[in-house]
Amino acid sequence: MTPVEQKIWDITQPIAQDLSLRLVRVRLSGGDHPTLQIMLEPIECSPTNRVPVLVEQCESLSRELSAVLDVNDPITTAYSLEVSSTGLERPLVSFEDFKLYTSHRAKIHVKAAIDGRRKFIGILQGVDGDDVLLQLDDMEELFHLPFADIARAQLTFTPEELNLALGMAKLKQA
Repeated sequence: MTPVEQKIWDITQPIAQDLSLRLVRVRLSGGDHPTLQIMLEPIECSPTNRVPVLVEQCESLSRELSAVLDVNDPITTAYSLEVSSTGLERPLVSFEDFKLYTSHRAKIHVKAAIDGRRKFIGILQGVDGDDVLLQLDDMEELFHLPFADIARAQLTFTPEELNLALGMAKLKQA
C-alpha cells in the first residue's frame, strides 16, 4: 500500500465501521485521472457466511467519504471514486485474509517467478511464518509463497463451484 493509500485507508476505516462495513481494499490506480477504489464487505461477512454489501451502504459511504476527502485532500489531482463490494472472487489483501480463507480456492500472482511460474491456483492451506501455503490444483506439491512476494490474490472458483453457488443463491431468493 502506498503512503497515499494508507492515508485514505485511515480516513475511510472509521466511516466504514460506522456503517457496519469492513474495509477490504483501498487502491489508487491510473495516470492523469486516477480511480480510487474502495472495496468493502459487511462486518458480519465470513468465509462461511458471505453477506453482500447493499447498494445503499456503498452510496452512504461514498457520500460521507467524498466530503471527508474533499477536506483532507490526500489526492492532489482530479480522480474518480469507486465504492464496491468485494464480490464473489474476493481479493485477498492482508496476511490475515490468507489465514481466514484457509481451505478456499485462490488465485495468486507473485512479483517474480517461483519455480518458473508467476500464477498459482489451488487450495489455501494456511500460513507458515511469513509464507502463504497453497496446494496447487495441477500438482501434489505444497507451495510456500512469501507474503511479501505476492503481487495480487483473490478467491476463485471452478465452473462447477460457481454453478453451485448461483443455484444456492436462486434457492434463497425463491
